[in-house]
Amino acid sequence: MNTNRFRIALLFAGVLVALATSAYAANQTEAAKRGKLVGTWICDVPEGQPVPFKALQTFHADGTFTETSGLLGRKEEGPSHGVWIRDGDEYRLTFQLFAFDPATGDNVGMFRVRVSLQLDSADHLTATFAFADFINPDGTITELGGGPDPYTCDRMQVLPVP
Repeated sequence: MNTNRFRIALLFAGVLVALATSAYAANQTEAAKRGKLVGTWICDVPEGQPVPFKALQTFHADGTFTETSGLLGRKEEGPSHGVWIRDGDEYRLTFQLFAFDPATGDNVGMFRVRVSLQLDSADHLTATFAFADFINPDGTITELGGGPDPYTCDRMQVLPVP
C-alpha cells in the first residue's frame, strides 16, 4: 500500500516537473523573441503631425509600451501607452494617447495609432506609422487613416560616468 502511494507521488512530482519545465522554456522562448526590441529608443519623426518631432519610446519585456514626445509641450496630447507583439520578422505596435484642447486643457478624446516596426540592426529600427483613429469622449470612433509615414529610432545607450 505504501509502495503504491510512493509511486503515485513520484509520478505526480514528475508530471509537475515536466509542466514547470515546459512552461519555463516557453516563457524563455517568448522572452528571447521580445528581447530584441526591449529598451528605450530615441525616435525622429520627420513627418509628424502637426509638426516633425522627437520621441522617447520604451518597449517593455511584457509587451507593454510607453512614449513621451516633444509634442507634449504643445499641450495638445498626453503620453502614449500601448502594447506590442512580434509578428514574423516585424513587430506591431498599437498605442493610445489623450488629446486636449490647448486653450482650455479639456480632454477632447483619444488618438489610437498603429505602427509597424522593423529592426534594421540591434540598435536601429525603422517604424512606419500605418493608421490612426480618433476616439471621441462618447466612444464613437472616427477613422483618420494615415501612412505610410516612416520614422527611425536608435536604441538609447548607457554612457560611462565621467
